[in-house]
Amino acid sequence: MIAARLSAIVVACLLTAAAHPQSTYRLLATSKTSTMQKEMQQAGDAGFHFVAGMGGETAMGGKETVVLMEKVPEDTTKYSYRLLATTKTSTLQNELREAK
Repeated sequence: MIAARLSAIVVACLLTAAAHPQSTYRLLATSKTSTMQKEMQQAGDAGFHFVAGMGGETAMGGKETVVLMEKVPEDTTKYSYRLLATTKTSTLQNELREAK
């Protein structure tokens, strides 16, 4: 299962790299939602946009969220992110309402 999840991120990396050979990439990995929110926002402020993500057990045996971000040289957009993490649908609905 870990290999399949890792393979999905690797495939996303290869596909996006082929589409934008001049792009720069950042791979973020952490077990804390607050840290991922902070790192994604820092990357967004620097012009990186979200490409792919996965959560769960990593090859090193930890439980982490892994996110791939890309910066296309000619894109000067700054991106804003809000990471929502919950196991209940009702909580997610409330967080989505608050995020607007």
